[in-house]
Amino acid sequence: MDGIRLPPATAEQVALGLKLGISVDGDSYGVAAARILDVVGPSIGDDTRHDVPTDKQTDYARTLGVDISHDSYRVGAAKLDDALALLDMRQIAQQELGPGVKVRLKSRPGYPPRVISSIQDSRLVFFRGGGGAKAWARNCIRVDE
Repeated sequence: MDGIRLPPATAEQVALGLKLGISVDGDSYGVAAARILDVVGPSIGDDTRHDVPTDKQTDYARTLGVDISHDSYRVGAAKLDDALALLDMRQIAQQELGPGVKVRLKSRPGYPPRVISSIQDSRLVFFRGGGGAKAWARNCIRVDE
């Protein structure tokens, strides 16, 4: 493996899960939060759908190598978020992305390279030149010219 990991469920999440009769040990922080919210959400006025993921979510997750077919809608969404975060984290590490690095966007191969201005904690990459141009790190390919 590449050593890139998502934040795990916290000790507090694991303890709360046990009190609620669910196991979140081994889940990421986001998936653990989703499982807990599935249980407590209705009692605190949360109106998020608690049924199964949509076919569109399930199909998209499958393209990312993630099976969410047996999860709730919320847990499926958290697992999708995790899969996309891992793609971004790996791209940043493998491509050594950072301020000043030139990149091309996978979705716009004919466009000129852009220079990274900053990368947010959310892994959203902003480019120099203003206008709010941005892309997810997973869509950036380093250009060494």
